[in-house]
Amino acid sequence: MIGPVRGEWLKAWRSPYLWTVGLLMVLVLLARGYGLDWFLMSQSPATLSPANIASYKQALAPAAFAQQALGNPGGVIWALEFVVGVLIFGSEYGWRTLAAMLMVGPSRATVFGAKTVVLAGIVVLLVLLRFVTALASSLISAVTLDLPFRLPSAGDVATAFAAACLIAITYASFGALLSLIFRRASIAYAVGLTYLFVFEDRAFGVIAKSSAQSLRDLPTGFPGPNSVALVHNLGGGTGSAVAASTGSGQAALVLAVYCLAALGVGCAILVRRDET
Repeated sequence: MIGPVRGEWLKAWRSPYLWTVGLLMVLVLLARGYGLDWFLMSQSPATLSPANIASYKQALAPAAFAQQALGNPGGVIWALEFVVGVLIFGSEYGWRTLAAMLMVGPSRATVFGAKTVVLAGIVVLLVLLRFVTALASSLISAVTLDLPFRLPSAGDVATAFAAACLIAITYASFGALLSLIFRRASIAYAVGLTYLFVFEDRAFGVIAKSSAQSLRDLPTGFPGPNSVALVHNLGGGTGSAVAASTGSGQAALVLAVYCLAALGVGCAILVRRDET
């Protein structure tokens, strides 16, 4: 197992596309998590109330860096995490290298296990990169704006980091599953991003405001609303109607079930289907 994991890790490490996705995550965090607040604060003081200025400074302070890394970029970051799953599991279909590898060994289950281990490792590194970027940005903001250097507790940071990793691996697993189902990265992107930006970003928000209780409860069974609820309950993001009724434990459980289900179905597909 060590050999296949090393091989998959080497391919991922040398992939310029994964490096590009990581760079995009950092840019989104810097632009939406910090750059936007800086821009708003640079406007004429006459257009900003003291409450708004205090809110911007609170978001830029080191005490809020974990919440910034966890929640503010929202769906854009989660879409990029979906792309990571497609890149790791689906990019080799276009080059036909997966079929060749399965013909000569190792076993299909070993290949899937190695890719899953690498996927988890890449996800954790990308989440860590976001948290380091948020911490550095908040410290620069503290020096520039004369903000307090108080950091959140280690427990709060660890909880936020674990939640971010769970959300990331769930969306990455979703990307991996779609790439295995369609055996084409392009189709996986089309289906997955359509679902993310049409249903999770728009439709579920409208449904959650419905007058019918059964419709309002419908989004609580999907990963997007539970990701929003988990982020909101930990102090990040802007929240939603779903977040008000979904606890952190329930949201984490739903995400874990989706993650395990996606990986389980994906493994069954790769092991049982003829890929040659």
